[in-house]
Amino acid sequence: MVRSKFWSFGFWLMMLFLLFFLVLFLSSCTQYYLGKSILIKMSTKSGLVGIVLSLFGLILFGSVLVSSAKIVIIDTIGGSISFKNMLFRNEIVFAFDELDGYVETIQRDGNSNEYSVIYLVKEAKYVAKVSDFFCSNYNELKQGLGGLKYLGIKKFNIIDSFKVLCGLSVYHK
Repeated sequence: MVRSKFWSFGFWLMMLFLLFFLVLFLSSCTQYYLGKSILIKMSTKSGLVGIVLSLFGLILFGSVLVSSAKIVIIDTIGGSISFKNMLFRNEIVFAFDELDGYVETIQRDGNSNEYSVIYLVKEAKYVAKVSDFFCSNYNELKQGLGGLKYLGIKKFNIIDSFKVLCGLSVYHK
């Protein structure tokens, strides 16, 4: 059995951005609706713009945190992999025999740093991922997937990334 070890840098970086946008959102709302500024004073001309932009940041970083902050447990003997959300504690389990296999890809963050990602493929769709950005024992997890068929390395373009976000088919046999 292989259990993910959380890479605290990625998690805390996302939490920091989420907290920043939450403070920005609250400051914008109180200044726009109540006329009082708390913590961060915004320009009076950009009140509604500040609310919209901070709400966008909250949604963006919140969704990344919710979708990626997962504990991964690979049962090599039983042939299954489970993903447990760290925030909401819901769990998804996949048996190896119900998956087509897995593909590897390289993703970049906003600073052009590269990190490896494994996507599990089921019925030609990417159903879950294991990311080097969040897991410090990524290579150990990758070895735990030895019971799954390796489908190769997939280069993503921007359209493929949006298809993954929307749950559309990206992998072609």
